[in-house]
Amino acid sequence: MSFAFIADEINNFQKDHDSTWALMKAAKIKGHEVFYAHPSSLAYKNNQVIAQFIELDQEFFSYQECHNAKLVKFPVIPLDENPNPSKYPCKEMNLDEFEIVFMRKDPPVDSKYIYETQLLGLCKKALVVNNPSSLLINNEKLSILNFPSLISETMVTESKLEIKDFVVKFGKAVLKPLDGMGGAGIFVLELQDKNINSIIETSLASGQALMIQKYIPEISQGDKRLIVVNGECIGAVLRVPSEGDNRGNLAAGGSFKAYKVNKRDLEIVAGIKDFLIKNKIYFAGVDVIGDYLTEINITSPTCLQEINRIEKLDFKDSMEAKIIDSLMKI
Repeated sequence: MSFAFIADEINNFQKDHDSTWALMKAAKIKGHEVFYAHPSSLAYKNNQVIAQFIELDQEFFSYQECHNAKLVKFPVIPLDENPNPSKYPCKEMNLDEFEIVFMRKDPPVDSKYIYETQLLGLCKKALVVNNPSSLLINNEKLSILNFPSLISETMVTESKLEIKDFVVKFGKAVLKPLDGMGGAGIFVLELQDKNINSIIETSLASGQALMIQKYIPEISQGDKRLIVVNGECIGAVLRVPSEGDNRGNLAAGGSFKAYKVNKRDLEIVAGIKDFLIKNKIYFAGVDVIGDYLTEINITSPTCLQEINRIEKLDFKDSMEAKIIDSLMKI
C-alpha cells in the first residue's frame, strides 16, 4: 500500500520521540510506499487535491538515524546532507493516489490549519487519518463535554467572575486554553494565590473562552495517555509531573513510567468508542487523570516511542506497527 504523511517540517523531527517518524518508518519496514509532504504545499488543481511529496526509502531512514542529519528546508534536501541528491526529488502528486493519508500537523488549530484540513476533506478515495471534518469540529478539550459522566466538574467561559466563583466552589481548579498543546497555558488556581487575578486576566487576553475544571489530586501520581485505535486501547503510558509542576506532559518536563490500564480506564474507552467510530477518529490519544477523562487528542497523538521503550516492545509488537496493521483493515 502507499502511505502519505502530511506533517510539520521533517527537519524538526526528534527521531527518538516523534510518533510521526515512528509511523513513517514502520510503514516502510512493512514494505509499503511512504511519502512525506509539508502542509503548506497542499493545493487544489484540476479537480484534485495535490501536494509536493518526497518519497522516503529505507536508505533515507538509515541515513537519518546513523548520521543524525537534519533536513534544513522543505522541500529541497541540501546536497551536503543528502545521501543521494537525485534520489529524493520533490514531485506533485494527487492525494487520491494513496490508500492512506495521515494528517499529522501539530496544533494550534488556527486558520491555516483549518484551510489545509478543509482541502484534505476534498479527497475522494484516500482514507484520511483522522477524518478532516472531525478534526475541524472536535476540539481536543471541548470534545470531552460530550461525556459528562466521565469527566470532573467542568465549565467553559470567558467570564473572570465565573472563573473565580468556580475556584471558590471547589477550592482548587485547573485553567486551560482551548487551543493549547503540550501543557502550554495551563494553570492551577487557588484563592490564596495573590496572582490569581493576573493569571485569569492574562489567560483571557486572547479573547477566547477558557476551560476550567475541578482539580484532580491524582495528577501527582501522573497523567495517563491511552493509545486508542479504531475504538480499542492498544497501549498506555503514565506521564508524571516534574517536582513543583502539575503538568505531566513530556513537553512540560514530565517523565514517563510503565502503566497497565485498569477497569475504569477501559470503561472510559468504551464510553467514547461509539463517538470515535462515528466520527472516523481512527487514532486518538486519550488522556485520563485518576478516574476522569480530561482530553481526546486527535490532531497528532504522541507517546508511541515512549511506550515502546518502557515496555521493551520489539517492532512486531510496537505501537506504530499495530496502528499501521489496524488501519490497513479499515
